[in-house]
Amino acid sequence: MRLDDLAIRSAKAAHNSTAGITPPPIDDQVRIWHRRSRSFAVLAFCATAVVLALLVGVAGLIGDRGTSESGVSEAATTLTVPTTAASTSLPGPSTDDIEVIAGIDAAQAAGMPPLLYREAVVMVDSVLTGPVVADVRAAASTINSGLGREPVHNVQVVFEQEGQLYTTVEYGADGTGLMVVENAEITRAATGHGTWVDTHIVRRPPGGFNAYVQVTWIGIPDNGTTARLTILEPRDTVAQQSVAQKTEEQAVIGNAAFFEVPKPDWNQTGTLTLEASDGTVLATEEVSLDGGGCSAWRENPNPNSRPSLSEELDAARIQLASAAVRCDLSLMADLAISDGPYFEAPSDSLIDTLHSLDRSRPLMLQILRALQLQPREQELDGRTIYTFGVEHVTLAFEADGTWLFATINDQ
Repeated sequence: MRLDDLAIRSAKAAHNSTAGITPPPIDDQVRIWHRRSRSFAVLAFCATAVVLALLVGVAGLIGDRGTSESGVSEAATTLTVPTTAASTSLPGPSTDDIEVIAGIDAAQAAGMPPLLYREAVVMVDSVLTGPVVADVRAAASTINSGLGREPVHNVQVVFEQEGQLYTTVEYGADGTGLMVVENAEITRAATGHGTWVDTHIVRRPPGGFNAYVQVTWIGIPDNGTTARLTILEPRDTVAQQSVAQKTEEQAVIGNAAFFEVPKPDWNQTGTLTLEASDGTVLATEEVSLDGGGCSAWRENPNPNSRPSLSEELDAARIQLASAAVRCDLSLMADLAISDGPYFEAPSDSLIDTLHSLDRSRPLMLQILRALQLQPREQELDGRTIYTFGVEHVTLAFEADGTWLFATINDQ
């Protein structure tokens, strides 16, 4: 990124934007493809192929998300598709028609809480040099009416991280978008209308082991000043049987709030809250955070047998425990054949209930842990039942393996 060293040093001195969270290693990750050198674009005999690559590559890169409604935002990981450098052959306005401004002024930056993005430099007027403006305009000019969108007319350069500029764009009447720019080219982008949420998984450092989820809330109204993201925080990183909530706070910059948090250990639902300067809550929205699977997905799917139990009871215990590890909610619902209750859910909505509960607490893992214990024998209506329980859940079975009921104990 063509930022001058003195400007970067002064910006970093005025505003410390380093977050040093280190989560546990993770296997799955979307790799960002880096664009080829623009020197290839000048080869005359490749001109026709370059134009075609631009139209196809940018069309795959930019995805219209639509207006977000209340409820859970679908997790989205945007893959970067290699394209060619900015070209003058596409229709659209001149780059001079695109207004480029810094995301925040120096006075605001001095009092702003640090961004969660590690080693991010907030873009203030002194850092928004001519070459940076030229790079952003060149990139923004490729999002144009030729791809079914009105041309971009405004770009806010919010911050720079590891050579990439994070920007928000405005197009048409209410079109908003996120654009990540490196060397005048788009490495990732998404567009929508109104207020919506984009999620994306990255490695820190690039190619490293630590995975993070970027959550960007875009199209925030003018009176929104502070955004908060509430997520689950395991109290026990091994068992994960008990969780607390953790809230991250970020200042709204322009029309967006940017969060980068460690990738969760299982699929969870986070809550975004927007406040005005007087603390009034203006909006809330739920966002899906991809953790790779349900809360028990890392566990052994083949539990050991217990010779002390009857064959039927042990087989039922193993079947339910395996379903929890494999996140097989349909099988769990099929096993709930008694009168229950099963987690206080109607039988016809048990799958949805299990899915929702596991995103707000590690329910599948709690079920597995309960079934790994020795059951207690109890008398109920003249017959012996077997209850498996931990602090959080209780599961009861007949001697013949029938799953009788399941309850949550800590609600």
